[in-house]
Amino acid sequence: MPPLRGIAPAPNDLVTREGGSRPYLILLASDFNYYYCKAPHLMTNHQYMGVNEIVASHLARHLGVPTRPVELVEWEDHLHVGLQVLPNDRKMTGSLTETTIARLSNSQVFYPLVVLDAWTINQDRHDGNWLGGVLGKDVGWFLANDHDMCLLAAGFQPAQLAGMVDQPIDSRIIRSQVIADEIRSPFALRKAIDEAERITPADIRHVVDGVPDQWLDGAGKALLASFLIDRQGRLGDLFAASLGLFAKLERL
Repeated sequence: MPPLRGIAPAPNDLVTREGGSRPYLILLASDFNYYYCKAPHLMTNHQYMGVNEIVASHLARHLGVPTRPVELVEWEDHLHVGLQVLPNDRKMTGSLTETTIARLSNSQVFYPLVVLDAWTINQDRHDGNWLGGVLGKDVGWFLANDHDMCLLAAGFQPAQLAGMVDQPIDSRIIRSQVIADEIRSPFALRKAIDEAERITPADIRHVVDGVPDQWLDGAGKALLASFLIDRQGRLGDLFAASLGLFAKLERL
């Protein structure tokens, strides 16, 4: 599919609401939605940030982890990965706490979330890095966001991925103790791992092939897809070796 066209920058109040620790744009696109846009030209030392966002967001969908919808957005002769700004999706956002989690109607999402982060070696899932939408009074909805530092992190090259297939699941990946403490059922964790393992190699390659060629060439796509397929097959063993990270996980 061709990218959406950017129409205009967002008003300042929306830009202020969104915030962000890395360079970005918020654009009104041709589908008349606003998008939080990232691109390699905005952060020249991180050439694969768009690749990471696209691949992680689509894998998240396969796993049932909600995220903002992702689109490609063209603006001023540059291609951006755009994360659609949703109504009320920052109403609950702040540091993730047990109190906040108690208000979430989808708190079971943390099982596939830790699987996604382990699979993509995401070391940026801290307590402040999430979105919380409001469904009603004292009822919220967790959305995962900000995946530009997973997989091909800044300064990392596709040729290095093969050496990361057996990267342990440790406290660099499971950074949030609040999320770790929500992993309590070994059956739910096993189910989430099984869901990841059921994604076919063809589906994984399809996700990677959706990345624009100007961001990742054919050889790079092949290396990324191979990494994801190989690490997918090791997730069960990697989690078995890391159960000590989950202090409240029931022991069988």
